[in-house]
Amino acid sequence: MRTGENVAVVLTSYPDEAAQAEHLAALRDHPLAREEILPALARERIAPDLTLRLAPTARSLLR
Repeated sequence: MRTGENVAVVLTSYPDEAAQAEHLAALRDHPLAREEILPALARERIAPDLTLRLAPTARSLLR
């Protein structure tokens, strides 16, 4: 983070990639998100979206 910069961070968890894709599709189809929220975020954006994925390692207890 840098002083004077605004960021939006969203952390989510899904059981698999299909569930994530289903959630994103539902979000894009939701009237409030489609008509107000996503356009408002796009107006404020000065850089492309950045999606980072975390995955458990071989030694992780999450597997």
